[in-house]
Amino acid sequence: MRHHYYISHVFMEKKKTIISLLSGVFLVFFIGFLFWHYRFLFLQKVDIAYWKDRFEHSQWQLINSNRPIGDDGLYLYSGYRLSLGDDPSLINAEAPPLGKYLIGLSIRFLDNPYFTNGILYLFTLIIVFLIITKLQIPLFLRYLCIAMVATDPMVWSQITTTMLDLPLLFFFLLFVYSLISFQKSFKSSHLIGYVLTAGISLGFFASTKFPYLSLIPGAVGAYLIYKKLSVKGLFLFGSMFIVGYCIPYIRYFQLHTNFLDFIRYQKWQFFFYRESKLQANFGSAILTLLGNLYQNLSNRTWTHSSEWSIAWPLMIATIVYISLRSSLKKIFGNTLFFLLIPLLYLLLFSFIPFSPRYLLIILPLLYIALICMSKQFKVNHTILLMIIVIILNICCSIPRMYPTPESDINQYIYEWENGLFLDMYDRTTRIEMDRTTFHNTTKQFYSDAEIESVSVALDSNSWHRFSSQDTIPITVTYVSLHLGSWKEKKNLHLIKNGSEWKIVWNWDLLLNGLTDKNTIQTTVDLAKRGSIITNKKVNTVNDEPSYMVFIIPDKIDTPHEEEMLSDIERYFSGKLTKNDIHARYINAYSNSLPVSIGVPTRQLSEIDVHELQKYPSILLKPAYFRNVDLRIKDIVGTLENTAFVERYTTLYSTTNYDGVSGLEKQYNAEVKGTNGGFIKIIDANGNSVKTVIETMKKDGSDVFLKEDY
Repeated sequence: MRHHYYISHVFMEKKKTIISLLSGVFLVFFIGFLFWHYRFLFLQKVDIAYWKDRFEHSQWQLINSNRPIGDDGLYLYSGYRLSLGDDPSLINAEAPPLGKYLIGLSIRFLDNPYFTNGILYLFTLIIVFLIITKLQIPLFLRYLCIAMVATDPMVWSQITTTMLDLPLLFFFLLFVYSLISFQKSFKSSHLIGYVLTAGISLGFFASTKFPYLSLIPGAVGAYLIYKKLSVKGLFLFGSMFIVGYCIPYIRYFQLHTNFLDFIRYQKWQFFFYRESKLQANFGSAILTLLGNLYQNLSNRTWTHSSEWSIAWPLMIATIVYISLRSSLKKIFGNTLFFLLIPLLYLLLFSFIPFSPRYLLIILPLLYIALICMSKQFKVNHTILLMIIVIILNICCSIPRMYPTPESDINQYIYEWENGLFLDMYDRTTRIEMDRTTFHNTTKQFYSDAEIESVSVALDSNSWHRFSSQDTIPITVTYVSLHLGSWKEKKNLHLIKNGSEWKIVWNWDLLLNGLTDKNTIQTTVDLAKRGSIITNKKVNTVNDEPSYMVFIIPDKIDTPHEEEMLSDIERYFSGKLTKNDIHARYINAYSNSLPVSIGVPTRQLSEIDVHELQKYPSILLKPAYFRNVDLRIKDIVGTLENTAFVERYTTLYSTTNYDGVSGLEKQYNAEVKGTNGGFIKIIDANGNSVKTVIETMKKDGSDVFLKEDY
């Protein structure tokens, strides 16, 4: 009997050793594969000039921006600025600076922002290993626990972003390690040291993202320290927390000597989040954890997270199952801490605007709790459970590692439709010019063709995840300023490098038959919309010669910009405001090219023309405006641009505008005209390569009414 027990024991120990070795090999392989798979992120150099332009034209700088920047881009650029010594209260001031400093230093010294989260991912795994070592978990289970954390898609996916969640997690786990070490230690000198590191790491945690997230671990830590060291330990812990929180603000204190300014700054941060328009989404945290369903903060629709793992509900179910079948004393020896904090955070997340990334700080604790509580199972069952969790994590990671082109294509289409060619540049390949030249060239083509609107429709929604190439058929609808619309069929050819999809660039994506050696020639012969005349030969409405206003952004005299905007606004009778006009040319990103603003609502006299032309940035081109007898304006009705949706413009032309009410709608077919002209692609020798669109001029017919108004 004793001999049989000895053999079983030896066999089990060998089994544990083999599992430890296999787990270690798997970890090395998985982490190595992860960094190889995303090697393009770590090998590319950051383009700070681009991110500066991106930030300055984003929603953080321009209220009406059509070029939003995500938190990752915001932290990247603000981190770089902070690393140069900028004031933390003047750029992305609502977020504490520590995590951004780490990203900025990575840019300064490595010319790449992704090394910060790449390194912190490895350090996070090390800290988790140290925590479970303190808990005296067997070695083979430690490796399995690290493998569970490492393969969790919410954890590893952070290396692909420049977000603050991984720095936040690292400092949080450093605090947890310090607190666990404090609990396990009895030497007075060690206790003081652990209190110091716990306070400083919690301060770093608070100065990384949302300071109020430190309330829960701070309260738990304060309670445990007070129990063991009473008020003295509590005072030391609080003091070190303040030190840790203030260290990242050293630059702020160099620039602001009054400590009250710092207090006011912290108060401003608090009110910024309290008064945010984002609403709390009660229940999203729990639903995300258990079923991958959360409420989007922007549009309030329920959606799924690509970083979710089906291992999460399995882990929660196992913890609940063990809790129900075992005594509380057995369960909550080492485990209470690792369950209490996640429960409190889930409660907190129910009362604040929630994003799935917030779960990152509780997931390692839940994995550790699972390891601790699985002692209630047989060893073989515990090993099987851990392996299942790892496999599920890997399976749920595959869609994240090998995405379809859908997201990239949708973003590419948004940038194309909004003329954001600076941003499109990164989504394309085989462009033999730098970003600025590419942007200027594409803008020049569309400006010469007078293209005001581009809309792209996908002709197929069939996406391929694992292929290295893909082809997406699309239909592009163009609308010109004067000559109407036309459609072109195209194919977007894509190639994949790792997890990154890129569009194989060809200039005829812009216009069929176009090359970068061509130019565009546009000729327009303006037509008139017909008049509507009463039986007394009185025009109720008719087209009169006028001008269309354009602004060349590079020629704006900045000291007189406000004055210029006010003068232009006067000619549009409330249809366009100063803010509209400013938003129009800022969002056009045209620099040296004229940006169309609109046709004034009244005929411009010679004096008016002279007043506008005194500004070097204003360009006037001949156009017609619709002259309406204001006495019967309601009867005449209104015209609208039915060719494309206008934003911040009034680009009246008889080709694109139709009557939508009143007499204008009733007689639209008769009075509507068509501008004549063509758009041609011209080669380097001046020869016509292709006629993109050609129309014949046709003035609208006059309508004579029997009624007298």
